[in-house]
Amino acid sequence: MIVIPGRRISDFQDDKLCSCNDQNDQELELTMIGKDHVRAMALYNKWMNDKIYACAAQLTDEGRKRDRGAFFKSIHATLNHILWGDQIWLHRLAGTPKPQAGSISESVA
Repeated sequence: MIVIPGRRISDFQDDKLCSCNDQNDQELELTMIGKDHVRAMALYNKWMNDKIYACAAQLTDEGRKRDRGAFFKSIHATLNHILWGDQIWLHRLAGTPKPQAGSISESVA
């Protein structure tokens, strides 16, 4: 936990980062995400990717690309979006190349 000396929760009220009242105003405390949490989330991400790709592999190409009325329309577009998200985070955190799609909307095209 990090305490920012001299800064109070109410200092950020105008920025709409949090809300507080005068009775509960206290020094601002921040909890940083640790390496263990990041590792756990990466393992969880791999586990879920393995499961969803295994399920998708059972579909035909037509079945995977069919519009199913979901947010990204098809399972194929949803998988493209998941891949793009993984690639952009790897780029940000590990310096790998940026994904070819430059945006979320391009990732599902």
